Amino acid sequence: MDHFVPWKSWKIEGDPERRVALSVFSLGIIPSGSSARIELSDSTGKRIDDAAFQTGWRGDPNEATYDFSQELAEPVVVIHMQRYINGRDIRKEYFAVGADRIRFVRMENAKGEIFQNEYIYPNYEVGLAPGAKTVAEWIALLESKRAAAVLSALIFLGGRHMVETERRLVDKKDGAYAVVFEETILDPRVRALISQHTRSPNSWIREAAALASRGLRNRPIDYGAH
Repeated sequence: MDHFVPWKSWKIEGDPERRVALSVFSLGIIPSGSSARIELSDSTGKRIDDAAFQTGWRGDPNEATYDFSQELAEPVVVIHMQRYINGRDIRKEYFAVGADRIRFVRMENAKGEIFQNEYIYPNYEVGLAPGAKTVAEWIALLESKRAAAVLSALIFLGGRHMVETERRLVDKKDGAYAVVFEETILDPRVRALISQHTRSPNSWIREAAALASRGLRNRPIDYGAH
């Protein structure tokens, strides 16, 4: 994910004042994928957080907006996607930027419905994984008062993953999250928190928790209408 081109920048009002910059690496040929980088800095230019990530296989960012999200109660950068030949129906990707940590919190299809992330094949993964390494860290995210932290965990736990027994039969670069996913999703404390979030008054949390509440194998990939 090199050669990012500066694309958009915004000022985040508040105390302290912050700035967010978005750069992109566009789709070059088909088949291939696109990427982006979000940088969060303070008013002096000091970097607070920096995240580079894939935005989609056979898809390209064609617009980006900055707004205040009522669901998150904080600012959000929304990357609008254009799909190409056999690309997945990913139209919007949401990144929370209102605190010291950039969080990937949601993606939607053309109908505005929540869309499942794909973690089995590296080319298909979109956005940022939370980076939690232990069950205790996943629980901390799910118990957070910050909606963006909760959603960052749920979008990962609700994604399509390869379980470890399957991963032994394929290239290890495929299903790289298999161990951490299986250990986390099978923990009864995590399952209880996910169940609790399926009844959340926050629609984004409720929808993400519904995806995460499915069984290990009940996660068919949805490419959307072509």
